[in-house]
Order: sequence, then C-alpha cells, then structure tokens
Amino acid sequence: MTSFRSALSTPPAVSTPVAIWVAVLLLVCNAVTWLALDRAGMVLYLENGAMENLQLGGLILGAVLAFAASFRCSRATRIGLLGISLLLVNMAMREFEPEESGLTGFALWILDSTGRNLITSLLWAIWVVFVVLNLRDVWLAALSFDRLIFGLLFAGGLFYAIGSLVDHTLQFLPPERQMFCQEFIETHGAILIGWASVVLCLEVRKQARRGPDKEPVA
Repeated sequence: MTSFRSALSTPPAVSTPVAIWVAVLLLVCNAVTWLALDRAGMVLYLENGAMENLQLGGLILGAVLAFAASFRCSRATRIGLLGISLLLVNMAMREFEPEESGLTGFALWILDSTGRNLITSLLWAIWVVFVVLNLRDVWLAALSFDRLIFGLLFAGGLFYAIGSLVDHTLQFLPPERQMFCQEFIETHGAILIGWASVVLCLEVRKQARRGPDKEPVA
C-alpha cells in the first residue's frame, strides 16, 4: 500500500515551508482585518454575521474539497476523507442559524436541530459501518496520511476547541466582548481548515496525474 506522500519521487504539490508560510500569512491578515473592523465600531459577531459567514465559507470549502478529493483516493482513504467531510458539514450547520435566515418549510426542517440531527446521525451510522468493514485498511491509511495536511486540520480544530473554551471561561468580560473573542478565534480555525483542504486537493490531483497504475493515496 502506497503512503500518502512518502513513496513519491517528485516534490509535493505544496512544500511544507510554503504551506506553513501561506497559513501564517492568512492568519495574520485575518486577525488584522477583524481587529481593524472591530476598532472601527462594526458589529461582527452576531448570528449569521460577518465572522460566522467566514467560518461557514471555510468549513463548506473544506467539506466540498475533501468530498471531491476522496473519489481520487483508495477505498480506505476515501472513507477517511468522507468522514472529515461529514464532520465539517456538521460544524458548518452549527454555525448557521436557519431561524434567522428566513427559511421555511422543508428547508428549515433540514437545517434546524431536529432534521439536522436525524440526517447527520444516519450518515454517521452509515460511515461507521464502512469503517468497521474496512477497519484494518482505514487504520493503515490514517497512519500514512500526509502529516502537513493533518497538522493544518488539527490546528484548525484546535482553534475551534479554544473558541469553545473561551465561550465558557471568559464570563468576566461583557457579553459582546466574549462573543467577539470566541468568533475571532474560530475564524482562524475555519481559515486553516479551508487552506488544508486546498493543499489536500492539490496533492491528490498531482498524485493522480502520475498515471492510472499509481494509487494516488494510501
């Protein structure tokens, strides 16, 4: 079984230094932009507001690109990437408030808590079945997964964990400052997740071009 990158004789699609520098640049630009807009007196942290919309965009981008990349991968890696895509969809749906968007009827039911939980629970159950049926291969694919992409995804998830922690620990701040801090931190996570998905797609595309006899990923 070919590992995600170790078996490549050609350079990766995006080198580690370049990927890290781009990530740092994106985070710095993100931080400076939000802080400048906040200092200008703009309200950015409301439900379905600018900060949450950026997060929604980053998470949806990650979910779509991970889903698309999975179809150029081996079966085991495809299962793993579909799990990542489903997780990002779950996170994106929690960032969107359907009641405040004007949606009604079936669309509101799907995106509201009842329909959302029912559909995502069913999808997770199906995913778990595929993992169990291919447990050994999925485990080996996870062990050989690209460390750079994993690191970017992990860092993005860490920002979300910190944001959730801030939501429960900074009770001494005024509510609007607490909300701003939480959303500010989480936007960094969404950016890293979106960038990780771009790197993933570039890597999978590059490996797929090596030829039909080459397995693109583990």
